[in-house]
Amino acid sequence: MALSERDRRGTAQRDGDVALVGISWRHASAEQLARFTLPREARGEHLRDLAALLEVDELFYLATCNRVEVAFAGGAEIPVPERRRRLLEHFDASADPRALRAWAAEGAVEHLYLVASGLDSARAGESEIMGQLKTAAIECDAAGLLGPTLRALVDDALRVARRVRPVTDGHVGRASLADIGLQHIAERLAVQSGAVALVGVSPMTVHCANALSERGVPVILVNRSVERAMAVAPEGVKVRSLEAFRLSPDVVSAVLLATGANEPLFDAADCQRLARRGTQGLPPLIVDFGLPPSLRPEEAERTGMAHIGMDSITRAAEADREGALGALGEARALVDAALDERRTREWTAIVDPTILELRRRYADRAQSEVERILTQELKTLDESEREVLRRWAASLSHQLAHVPSRGLRDLAASAGPEAAAEFLAVAEPELAQDLRRRLVGS
Repeated sequence: MALSERDRRGTAQRDGDVALVGISWRHASAEQLARFTLPREARGEHLRDLAALLEVDELFYLATCNRVEVAFAGGAEIPVPERRRRLLEHFDASADPRALRAWAAEGAVEHLYLVASGLDSARAGESEIMGQLKTAAIECDAAGLLGPTLRALVDDALRVARRVRPVTDGHVGRASLADIGLQHIAERLAVQSGAVALVGVSPMTVHCANALSERGVPVILVNRSVERAMAVAPEGVKVRSLEAFRLSPDVVSAVLLATGANEPLFDAADCQRLARRGTQGLPPLIVDFGLPPSLRPEEAERTGMAHIGMDSITRAAEADREGALGALGEARALVDAALDERRTREWTAIVDPTILELRRRYADRAQSEVERILTQELKTLDESEREVLRRWAASLSHQLAHVPSRGLRDLAASAGPEAAAEFLAVAEPELAQDLRRRLVGS
């Protein structure tokens, strides 16, 4: 999916066409976020419907347990607020409009960089978002919606995240929301020993399975597809089908649910059976990452099981967010540097056609003057001598164009294309005018 530097330079001037609308843990509950989450089943079709609703050529959709982001580019000339309104009505017309935030142009780029780097997560520096971005990109690409503009943007965001990762790892460890779930489970195991069931196959449950197995905790990995679970289960981990586990649960101290289901996986009867299969006379703890919940909180409460859902997990992550961000100043500086680099690419991409035209004009003027001399003052030269003179003029024009070309590129990179247009205005007013028109069009 990665683009070459040349490809990125070719698409940079279209950043002004990029916009992003999102809703996150900052302004919405888990229940509200669930309403903006497209079902996994036939997601490609849902994505194409969403692109048609927004009238865009390109669309990138990211849904995690604490955010939904929709980036788009191209298509009809519709203001971002109108597309934001359409998204709100499509997903949840009753939602507080202030919960759905919008960014455009460089603001959208910056927001996606921060999201990819884990710096906008409830748990600052969390390490799962990169994998979620990659999965989202694959889904949108399969739906035919990840065009050159958004492909380049996602590619850049992942590149920035890789640059930031060593800093976040060094300061806060390999932080993730899964670690918060594991912390709740560890607290339960301290007073109620026993096995732990992990429902769903995902990077989160695999991480939890490895972490628990390393501590000597018996683990049961539960999934609709036993074959898929067996393919990723660490050595010694028991695997069961979801249907079998629902009808006859293992004796467990805790159950962690992390699936992409769009409705509860356990009904009232399942919950009653599960509640009776706790250890030491206590029902199991439920840690539920589902959006919507994979097990209804009211059913858990009715059967005596404690249910920790995404709202509680997000609050726990948020509790130490400010302190973590204070230790991640270097990571934020890396994001800012990446924005500067992208802005420089965008600005130089805008001015590059002007530079090429300037060099062409230098060469044309030099050759025109040589041909004039060859028909007048030097008309006695033979053809070989004429060719030597032409090559000399071409080389000289190239050398003379180097300084203004380099100056234009450096000026555009540091002060913007408008400054480069001002530089050209006196000597090359037509080129300056063309550059300003291209600047407006970008």
